[in-house]
Amino acid sequence: MAAEKFFGNAYLAAQCADLEVRCGSTVFHVHRAAVCARSAILEVECQAGFPMSGRTRIEHSLFGATTVDCLLQFVYQDNYIVPPTVASAAGRTENAELSTPSVKQSQLMIAHVYVHAIADLYDIAALKDLAAANFVREADASTDHDSSLLIELVAAVVAHTVDNETIMRGKVLQVALKQKEELLQDSTFLDALAKRTDISDFATRFLCGVMADYENTLMEVRQDHEATLEKAESALEAAKKTRDSCQEEARSERKVAASRSDEVRTLKAERAMLLANNAKLSDDLRVAHGESQTTKRALDARLAELITARENTRAAQIELKETKVKLVAADALIVDLQSRVLNAFSSDPALRRRIFYQTYEKCRNVPCSAKPFKYFETIQNGGHVAQCSSCRTRHYYPGY
Repeated sequence: MAAEKFFGNAYLAAQCADLEVRCGSTVFHVHRAAVCARSAILEVECQAGFPMSGRTRIEHSLFGATTVDCLLQFVYQDNYIVPPTVASAAGRTENAELSTPSVKQSQLMIAHVYVHAIADLYDIAALKDLAAANFVREADASTDHDSSLLIELVAAVVAHTVDNETIMRGKVLQVALKQKEELLQDSTFLDALAKRTDISDFATRFLCGVMADYENTLMEVRQDHEATLEKAESALEAAKKTRDSCQEEARSERKVAASRSDEVRTLKAERAMLLANNAKLSDDLRVAHGESQTTKRALDARLAELITARENTRAAQIELKETKVKLVAADALIVDLQSRVLNAFSSDPALRRRIFYQTYEKCRNVPCSAKPFKYFETIQNGGHVAQCSSCRTRHYYPGY
C-alpha cells in the first residue's frame, strides 16, 4: 500500500500549515480553513486552541493518532485508509507497526468503529456513513475466528455507538451468529457473555438470535421430514390402489378362465357325440388349448404384478417407519438444544432476569406503553421486580 496515502506521513510541510493538531507524541500540520469547513465543533476547538507564531495548536486526547489520521485524510480526500499502525483503544495506539496483509479484519473493523465515533463527536455525517460502510464491508469479508478479538470488537461497538444505532450493532451480531456453533463451544466467549456487564445487551441479542436460528433450522428439518412422510403415504396409497386393481383384474381373468373351461367341456361332449367330425373337433380343441395357454400367461403376468405391488407396499411401510423415527430424533434435538443454551447460563440468576425482562417489548401499562422497555430492578416482598423507568409500573419476575 502506498505510504503517501496516509495523512500521518505529513505531505504538508509545517511552514505551509496554520493549524497544529497534537495527539500524544504525534503532530499533524493542517489548514485551519479546511478543517473548520468540515465541522463547526472543530472550529470551536480551534478558537479555543493555543495561539502560536502564525498558527494555532489544539490538543486531542479522546482518540488515538490512527483515528485522527483517518479523520484528517477524509477532510482533504473525502476518503480514508486505515494506516498500518492499527488503533488498539481510544487515546492509545500500538507501537508495533503491522503490514496491512497481517492486520486482522477484526482490528480493521475496530479502527472503523473509532472513525465512526470521532465523526459522531465532530458531527461529520459523511464520515460517519463512510466508516459504517467500511465496517460493513470488512464484516462481510471477515474470515476471523478469534473469539477474544470478537469480544473486543463487540465491546468497542457497544462503547462507541448510541443504543439506537443499527448498522454496526446489527452487523457485529450477524458476524457472531455466523460463528455460533464454534462460539457456543468456546468457554472463554461464554464466560465473557456471562460476566461482562458492558456487553450484556449484546449477550441477550446473541442468545435470542441463536435460539431463533436453531428453531428456524429445526423447523425446516421438521418440514422436510413431514414432506417426506407425506410422499411416503402418497406412495403407499398408490401402491394400495395398484394392488386392488390387480386383484380385480385377476378375478376377471379367473372368470374368463372358468368360462373357457366350460367351453372345453362342451367341446369334449360334442366330440364324444360327433365322432364323425373328429378332425374338426380336434382343431377346435387345439384352438381352445391355445387360448387357455394365453389366459394362463396373462394370469401369471397379473400374479407377478401383484407380487411387485406387495413388495412396494412393504418398502413404503419401512420408509414410513424410518421417517417417524427421524421426526422423534428431531424433536429430541430441539429439547437438547434448548437445554444446552439454558444450562450455559443457569448459574447466573441476574443474567436470567435480564434475558426475561428483554421479553417485554414495551411497558405493559397501556397509557405508558414505553417502547423499547427501559427499567430499573428492585426487590419487593422478597422477589425481583422490574419497574418502568417512565411510569414505575411493576413487571414481576417469576423465577426459574
